[in-house]
Amino acid sequence: MSDLIAPVTIRDTVVSTINSSTATLGVSGTFTGAYEDLLAYSWISVFSESNSGTSTVGVEFQWSHDGVGTAIVQSFEGTQPDRLITAPVVARYFRIKYNNGGNAQTRFSLQTLFHRTGSAPPAVYDLGTTSNTASASELHAQLVAAVLYGVDAGSGNIREVRLDSNGDIRVSVSGQPISVELTAGTANIGDVGILTVPGPLSTTGGGTEAAALRVTLATDSTGLVSVDDNGGSLTVDGNVTANPATSFGKTMTFVPVNQTGVGTTVLAAADVTRKHKLLGGFLTLGIVGTLRFTDGVADLNGPMDIARADGMVFPTSIIPYTETGAVNRPLNLVTTGGPARGCVVILTEA
Repeated sequence: MSDLIAPVTIRDTVVSTINSSTATLGVSGTFTGAYEDLLAYSWISVFSESNSGTSTVGVEFQWSHDGVGTAIVQSFEGTQPDRLITAPVVARYFRIKYNNGGNAQTRFSLQTLFHRTGSAPPAVYDLGTTSNTASASELHAQLVAAVLYGVDAGSGNIREVRLDSNGDIRVSVSGQPISVELTAGTANIGDVGILTVPGPLSTTGGGTEAAALRVTLATDSTGLVSVDDNGGSLTVDGNVTANPATSFGKTMTFVPVNQTGVGTTVLAAADVTRKHKLLGGFLTLGIVGTLRFTDGVADLNGPMDIARADGMVFPTSIIPYTETGAVNRPLNLVTTGGPARGCVVILTEA
C-alpha cells in the first residue's frame, strides 16, 4: 500500500459561480451575489455585458469582515453596460451587486474571477463610450495619485504645478495674449490692460458714478473725439473752454454768448496770473436794453444802448477794446432789458 498522496491541482484563477450570472434583469432589476472568502486570493476582475444600460451606480463591490455585514462599498458610476473592472482584495469576504437601468435586458452576462498570484493591480475604471472613440476597450483607466511638476521657462528650475483656492490649475501667460470667456455675474478679474475694443462699445448707466460709463481723455491725445447723442441733448457739467485760435502769435478764445435772460454772464473765469482782454466780437439784444463789460470789481465801460433786434460789431483788433483791471479777475457781460446773443474774442495773457 503506497503512502504517496495524490497531487492536488490548485488553479491560479477561478470563476465565481455565485457572483456571476446570465439571468436577464427587468426594469431597475438588481443582481446581488453572495459573500465568498477571498483569503487565498490577491485580486479580482469583473466583466459585464448587456444590451441595456445600468443605473447611475451600475456596479458595486461590497466587502465584509465576517461574511455577514457589509463594511465597505466601492461604487462604480456610469450607465454603460459593458465594463471591465479590476481591484485588489481589501477585505476577507466579497460579493458583487449589479444595478440594471430603465430598460429590461434581453441579453446579460456578468462574470467574476478571483486571482491567486501576481501583484494586486490598481483598480481599473470603465470610462464609458464616446462617439469619436473607435473601441470601448480604449476607455478604461487606472486611478493614479500623482504630483505634477514642470520646468520654469525663466530659471529652468523644476517647480510644482499649483492649484488656486477653487481647486483649478493656476495659469499665467507672459508675453502672449490669452482669451478668457466670462459668464454673466459678478467677478473681480484684477487689473486688465485692453489693447483694442471692438466697436460699437455700448453701455447703459446713470445716476451714480459707479453705474455710469466714465471716460478720461489723455492730455497728449492728437485724435478726434466724437460724441453721438442720437439726436438728443448733450449736457456737460462744469466749465467749458471754447476752441482757441492764433493770431499774431497770440492764442485767442472764441466764446459764444447765448443768454436765456438778462443779467451777468461770465465770459472768462478769473486767472490768478493773467488778465483777460476783449479783442472783438458781435452781440445783439432781443429787445431794447443795454450791455456792458465788468471784471467783478469795476465796470470796464459804460452801458451801451442797443435797440430792439439790433446789435454791435467789434472788429477783431490786436489792440484790446477793454481788459480786466488786474489779474485774478473774471471778464463778465452784464445786460439789461433783453438777453444778449453772439460771440466775443478774448485774449488771456499776463
